[in-house]
Amino acid sequence: MLSKKDRGEGPKIPRHDKQMPGLGIAVLLLFLPLALPGMEIFGQLVFPGLIACSLGLLSMGMALTGLVIILAAGSALTIIMGHTMGLGWLFQAAGLAAVLIIAKGKNWAGTQTLVAGLALLTFVFLISLTLGTGTGLSEAYHKLVGSISQDFDRGLAAYKEGSPFDAAALDAWFAEFKNLVIRLLPGLLSIVFLFSALTNMMTARICFRKRWHYSPFGPDFTDWRFPEGLIWGVIAGGGISLFGYGIWKQAGDNLLLFLGAVYFLQGLAIMGYLFRHLKVPVYLKWFTYILLGIQWYGLLGISILGLLDTWFDFRKRIRKLGQKDEEQG
Repeated sequence: MLSKKDRGEGPKIPRHDKQMPGLGIAVLLLFLPLALPGMEIFGQLVFPGLIACSLGLLSMGMALTGLVIILAAGSALTIIMGHTMGLGWLFQAAGLAAVLIIAKGKNWAGTQTLVAGLALLTFVFLISLTLGTGTGLSEAYHKLVGSISQDFDRGLAAYKEGSPFDAAALDAWFAEFKNLVIRLLPGLLSIVFLFSALTNMMTARICFRKRWHYSPFGPDFTDWRFPEGLIWGVIAGGGISLFGYGIWKQAGDNLLLFLGAVYFLQGLAIMGYLFRHLKVPVYLKWFTYILLGIQWYGLLGISILGLLDTWFDFRKRIRKLGQKDEEQG
């Protein structure tokens, strides 16, 4: 059980009468991507977190009420203007902002907030997918796969026009890559939602700390540790991937891919903790992160580090080494 301090419960945020600017900022952030096509790609990474922070002067109930009113007005406006594709963005951004507002009000831990954000984004995506195609979920997913396959084929055709590579070899490589992406699509989408929830939560945390010296969604990222029971998901996914066939093998592969991303976060937390303990300069930390991030074996190594932490608790060992150094010093 995390203490109130670890959960990020800080001093009461001062409230005053200047609450309208916060609502105005929330409206701007929610509607700006609708006015500037293409901004949703960047906006989905930080805008919900900024919206939650902009409503920080309001109580949880007032903030959620204001968010619902803004969402309802925005939905009506997009339908009237015939821009129904924007509904997905509105519900995704407002929904994730609402999760962050509730998490702050309830003093949820960072990992708990991350799971809630992931669940919300997944739910909104599935609803948008079915409503957008007007079919059941299975048929809607197959339409999505077909659309992605066509995009790959068009991209290949455009690339082949000026490519110096052998056309047959290029076709074979591209077909293999396309099949891999389609087979791992559920896991890849889950990872996108996971990191979108993470970046927005961190954006809101930084914003609260800068504005009010208050850090919700604690503890610090370097102290994050996911439940030990998650290891059974890795075992199950590995077993299904090795011995399963057809759709079962695909499900095992996707489960392993997603859990690999989860343990990647835990591995990053361990590295951050070690760097903090060793007082490594910021530029050297980021150089190491980038160097590992651009290599597939670096990404895999960080995930394995996070996985092994289930048994070895590396941060506990680092603390013990620090205590020994202090005693000897």
